[in-house]
Amino acid sequence: QQHQHQHQHDSSAEPISGNEITQKKRQKVDEDCMITSRLQRGLLLQIIDYLHTEELLRLPITCRFFHRLVSSDDVWSPRVNVLFTDKKHVFRKGDTLKEVLMNATVDGKREYITEHELTRGHWEMTYKASMGSEFSSLEPFFHRKPPRRRRFLRSGRIQSLTPSLEPFGVNNWQWILRDGDPEMKNYFQDEFDIAPRRDPKGTLVLYWGQMAFPPLAVKRLSNWGWILESTAVIFCSFPLEEFVKMVVAGEPSAQRIGNIFPAVRSRNTSE
Repeated sequence: QQHQHQHQHDSSAEPISGNEITQKKRQKVDEDCMITSRLQRGLLLQIIDYLHTEELLRLPITCRFFHRLVSSDDVWSPRVNVLFTDKKHVFRKGDTLKEVLMNATVDGKREYITEHELTRGHWEMTYKASMGSEFSSLEPFFHRKPPRRRRFLRSGRIQSLTPSLEPFGVNNWQWILRDGDPEMKNYFQDEFDIAPRRDPKGTLVLYWGQMAFPPLAVKRLSNWGWILESTAVIFCSFPLEEFVKMVVAGEPSAQRIGNIFPAVRSRNTSE
């Protein structure tokens, strides 16, 4: 009889609603957050350092405590320092370190170069070994000497920073950064002899008067450095020696260029 009474009591109990379940879960999360919040801030930051960035970005939805914590620059400062350590060209924009990190990460995947980025510094360059012995004999980089350095001026001209190493009068050359417009012309040519070119967006074309050199494709490496590469030559926005090390180490983003850059292969296999 007692068992029957207990059974009747259980059957008459009201089922737990979905809202109650959600409330209990939130209560449990709040309790966990209260326990975590009692940890020393320095210890908590060390623990958070073990989280992947994707996990860290999901942390604020758990409770207000973590929302405030993850908004702090203290959380993002170590990640910014680690990420930017070996990066060559960093896009720094944002009111917080979190925004700076997110914006820079997205920008680091950009494959096209801006005119400002092209003209703000110098480029180390070398002709490829595949150009033949005539060029190889003139190329300092092939003889373990510092490579030639050039600048792309905002005026559309090219300046040599190592004139004694230049076999050509590059200061008379011009450059145009293509924007994908098939009707874009070489405005340095004679007015009555302007021919349109069809080059992919972001292609850099060098001219000597009316003669166009092989187009330079713009490529981005994992260190966020820039490479300008044609069938004849390669320009590097950071030291060429560092690029060689990336190729030799098998770094994927450098390999896609290094595999068709015989200068790197011939320079290292002979050492």
